[in-house]
Amino acid sequence: MNETKLIACFLRSREAYEKVLPYLSDKYVFSPFGFKVVEEIKSFYDTDPSAEHVDLDLVKQRLIAESPKKDFIIEEYFSSVPVDVSVSNVLKLYEDVYKEVLRSELILCLNNKEDDRVNELIKQLQTFSAEEDEEGIYNATPVKELNKYFTGTNLIPIYPTAINTLIGGGVPRQSQICIVARPDVGKSTVAINMAVGAAEKGFKVLYVGNEDPPAKMVMRILSRFLRKPEHEFKDQEDSDAIALERGYGNVFFKEMHPGDYKQLRSWIEKLRPDVVVIDQIRNMNFKADSMTINLEQGVIATRNLAKEFNLVMIVITQAGDSATNKVVLEMNDCEWSNTGVAAQMDLMIGVGQTPALKEQGIVILSFPKNKLCAPIKPISANIDYSLNRLTVSQ
Repeated sequence: MNETKLIACFLRSREAYEKVLPYLSDKYVFSPFGFKVVEEIKSFYDTDPSAEHVDLDLVKQRLIAESPKKDFIIEEYFSSVPVDVSVSNVLKLYEDVYKEVLRSELILCLNNKEDDRVNELIKQLQTFSAEEDEEGIYNATPVKELNKYFTGTNLIPIYPTAINTLIGGGVPRQSQICIVARPDVGKSTVAINMAVGAAEKGFKVLYVGNEDPPAKMVMRILSRFLRKPEHEFKDQEDSDAIALERGYGNVFFKEMHPGDYKQLRSWIEKLRPDVVVIDQIRNMNFKADSMTINLEQGVIATRNLAKEFNLVMIVITQAGDSATNKVVLEMNDCEWSNTGVAAQMDLMIGVGQTPALKEQGIVILSFPKNKLCAPIKPISANIDYSLNRLTVSQ
């Protein structure tokens, strides 16, 4: 950002200066001469604790007295300092720039396992903005004010609609959902059904895939939009137009190999989605120590991203051998995790099936973890693998 705008804020407002002072660093904002100016501003405020703004002429005189041969350069610098500036808006911009630098450094330190620096950066991010802290305080908050977080676009619909009805009309933003099942039961089918349903309602969806070929996954997504199996639409000229009319443009599929926190965060920041689907979370690299630690660190990271970016996170992972031919799944059926994954979820959807049920195109949906509403009993659902569709008979 333009440092002279921030200098203008310091000159006009002691409050602005004191707010930013703890976070000043040549690494983030100012040129070498800019720091000399800041030092003079600091000296001015320190000398006169009652001063609410700085005497610009006095600051210039001090700088010229220190470097008389640079008087022309000093005058030229201050001529670029704006007279009229919105202090609040400039400070907000500075905060955004500063926090972005901190986040980038945090990602680097996480990758390098610099734990001490990681803790320091997290603390800085948590305490940087007093205004944000104040926004997180609820005291005698009216019901009407609270209710807005559970209505309109703050409530993301989930599909099939029978589940949406059971949980009260949708999933509040900042929630995390886990879809868990044995291989080849239909985890991706369930996720695609949810992703397309949200996209058709106008919500932006980022679908992260790290297992199947991306073109194949996008064709599966298209089949759900078009309500046709792939062989029926891939040669039809109007397929794209029909899919776009139904919301196909709201889905962004991103292939990762297999993906890590930095990549995931980068794409969320770039696209600002309402819903993120990770297929599959267990494959991503979060912590190399072990599969269990990697998975649990992964779901902690994705939960924090859901909160920070005000979105709904849907993660897919495998069920272990204990879930083989089991129709009602439990928390401990999640592979490589007994309670670590469940602890980070607002809703877990277990997808159970036996060979006999598969022949009939049926799965049993269970909800071993549910913080969204009263306990939900397992329900039977029809699954159409060719259409990537899941329906529940009413």
